[in-house]
Amino acid sequence: RIMKMRTYILAAAGLLLLGTLSARSQESSDNGVLPFLGLATDARMAGLAGAGSTLGDNTAALYGNAASALTGERKAGIGLFTGPWAGDFQSDDVLLGASGYYNIGGKNGILAGFRRIAGPDIELTDEQGLPVGTTRSCEWTLDLGYGHLFAERWAVAVTAHYVRSDLGFDDPSNGVMFGLHAAYKGSFRRADTGRWSVGLSLLDFGPELKVSGARYPLPMRLRLGGSVDRRFSRNHELAAALDLNCQLQPKGIFAASLGAEYTFLRHGVVRAGYCLSSAMNGSGNYAAVGCGALIGPARIDFAYRFGGGEHNPLNRTIHLSAAVLF
Repeated sequence: RIMKMRTYILAAAGLLLLGTLSARSQESSDNGVLPFLGLATDARMAGLAGAGSTLGDNTAALYGNAASALTGERKAGIGLFTGPWAGDFQSDDVLLGASGYYNIGGKNGILAGFRRIAGPDIELTDEQGLPVGTTRSCEWTLDLGYGHLFAERWAVAVTAHYVRSDLGFDDPSNGVMFGLHAAYKGSFRRADTGRWSVGLSLLDFGPELKVSGARYPLPMRLRLGGSVDRRFSRNHELAAALDLNCQLQPKGIFAASLGAEYTFLRHGVVRAGYCLSSAMNGSGNYAAVGCGALIGPARIDFAYRFGGGEHNPLNRTIHLSAAVLF
C-alpha cells in the first residue's frame, strides 16, 4: 500500500512538472511532449517576435532554418543563448544552449548544438504528508546538421536531434527527431545594396516518444520564412523578416511573425517584431523589442517580450545571446 501511494505521489509530481514546462513554452500545453522546443533560442529572432529564420550569419540557424547557414557572408560562427528570464531571474524553466556552424569550401556546411532546460525543485511527501525528498525535471537535446549549397543560391540541409526527457518521476525517455530545410538567396540589381532570401523547413518530426508507458507524437512544425536586407550605405542597413509557422501535430497551431531590424553606424542594432498566434490553441499575440552590439567578429543581443496574456509566464521576459562570427 505504501509503494502504491508513493507511486501516486510521484505521478502527481510529474504531471505538475510537465504542466510547468508546458506553460513556459511558446505554445500551449496542447503541444504534447517536449514543449520547450517552442522556446526561442537566439535573442535576435526573439527580438523579431519569432521572425528571421532566413537571415544570414545566424549561429542558431540549426533551430530555425539550417540551410540559411550556407547563405550568409560569414564562413563560421559559434554562439551561446539563454531565456526566457523573468524579472526574478530564477533559473527554473530557462533554456540554456550553444550552437554553431562551419562552412567547408563554401559548398558544404556542418552544424552542431546543445539545448537544456530544467524545472523547479518539487518536494515529495509520503501518505502522511512527511517530506521524502525532492525531484526535478530535466530535458535536453544534442543537435547535428549537414547542408549543401547548389549553384551559389540554393541550399538544403538535414538535421538530426537526440532528445532526452526526464520528468523526475519515472524512467527517462529517449528519442530522435529530424528536420529538413531549404533556402534560396537572391540579390538586387546592384548586389552591394542588399539581398533577399526565402526558406522552408519541416521541423521536429520522427518516431513517437515513449513517456510513462504511453507513446506521444512529436510536435512536428512547418515553417515558411522570408527576409529582405537593404544596405543604404556602409554604415546603415535595414532588414525585414516574415515567418509563418504551423504546428502539424498533435494539434494545428498557426502563428505569423513580422519583424524589422536596423543596423546603424556598423556597431549598433535595434529591432522589433509582432506575432499573431492562434487564439484558441496558441500562446496569443505578443510583441517584442531588442537591441544588439557588433564589435569586430563578436555580437551581443538582447530581447524583451511583452504584450501577451497577463497570466502567460512568457510575458515580460528577456532573452540573451552572444556569438562570434568568422
